[in-house]
Amino acid sequence: MKKKYNYFVLFSIIFGLGFILFLPVFAQSTSTINVDYPSFLNSQSIPSFVSGLYNYAIGISGTLAIIMIIYGGIEYLASGGNESALGDAKDRIMSAIWGLLLLAGSYLILNTINPQLVSLNLISQPVPPMQTSGGTNNGGSTEQRSLLSQIASSILSKSPSEVIFSQSHDCSSGTDAKSIINDVSNGVLPFVCSPSCDCVRGGTSGSVNLSINMLETLDSIVCGTYSQGTVDLGTGMAPQAPGCVSPTPPQFMVTSLTGGKHATNSYHYQGRAMDIVVSSSKDPNVWDEFVKTLKQNGASFAKCEISGTFYDSCSSVFDGGNWKSGAHIHAQW
Repeated sequence: MKKKYNYFVLFSIIFGLGFILFLPVFAQSTSTINVDYPSFLNSQSIPSFVSGLYNYAIGISGTLAIIMIIYGGIEYLASGGNESALGDAKDRIMSAIWGLLLLAGSYLILNTINPQLVSLNLISQPVPPMQTSGGTNNGGSTEQRSLLSQIASSILSKSPSEVIFSQSHDCSSGTDAKSIINDVSNGVLPFVCSPSCDCVRGGTSGSVNLSINMLETLDSIVCGTYSQGTVDLGTGMAPQAPGCVSPTPPQFMVTSLTGGKHATNSYHYQGRAMDIVVSSSKDPNVWDEFVKTLKQNGASFAKCEISGTFYDSCSSVFDGGNWKSGAHIHAQW
């Protein structure tokens, strides 16, 4: 038995030395080695940093386990028959082997269940890149302002019974959703802010207004008079999304339009995005249905969001039967 164990120890030493000697060869064949510092330290997001740190720790732990196997093997062979030394060496070797098996097993199990569990790429999703066309934004021409004024007035005629516009603001007064929709309904260019709360009517270009497509979608959701085709447009421009949504979605609140603090290149500052809270429901399924309604009626992108992180399911923004602080639906056109 002891002779067989000696063979096992000798094999462990040879295997460990071979692994360490040939590791640079394997690594060089697949990627460039960063000899300065681990590449994950350059990560641009927390998930990628933690994922890189996890994979780095796995590699370090595996290497240390191999070193301990070699050390235990040498200790075993140099024990000179001392039972205490032999026992310590055996324990060291077996502990290192069990450590390797646990590392490999845990990684294999997580990767089998869902490969994203080992990459931490579960929920973080970036905002789609800014489009250079589409979304019919508006400008400041007389005809366009007249059209937007009529659609906004149609939407306000259903407020607050079906849609509420928030009067809270991150920046100065007049930049809240209520003030902005009122300005547009009166034919006035809305305030457009920046992340640092520099707010100017029409933005820096002086021509930014709310998207016609966005307001058409909003009007169809509340089944306003414009969506029913009873508004005299006076511009010769036919509605791009005629007809109202049926059945009418539950009461909701528009919390942000062109005002507030958003990302630097946010669609909000282009007049082509709004944030919404389904204030009448604490059911994430109702929020998911609202997201679906927005997409079916013209929104190019709509998802639940908290602090710049987007979720495929609105259940992710709920906790204990209520939505989390800062949770809302972000939609853009």
